[in-house]
Amino acid sequence: MIIITKSEKIDRLIKKGQFPIEAIQAMDSIRVFGNEAVHPGKIQLDEPEEMTLFLFELMNDIMEETISKPKKHNKGVFTIMKRPTRSAKQRTGRW
Repeated sequence: MIIITKSEKIDRLIKKGQFPIEAIQAMDSIRVFGNEAVHPGKIQLDEPEEMTLFLFELMNDIMEETISKPKKHNKGVFTIMKRPTRSAKQRTGRW
């Protein structure tokens, strides 16, 4: 069984080019923070409240950029166009 690290998963997302750089940076920040919290063998419960709130904001931003916005965009585009244009499909290879 091959084990893929979180860092390698993030690298794959970067190579696919499907996520904005801000989402990638947020994922990497959460990964680093989590690694620092668990690898010493203890979870630190004395982190500042602002840091905890910021991490939740980052998670919300990731979900917004990677799930909510694309769904909203696609729904709007399909509503307007009823079907994708041939040129859009050729440019992106998707649709």
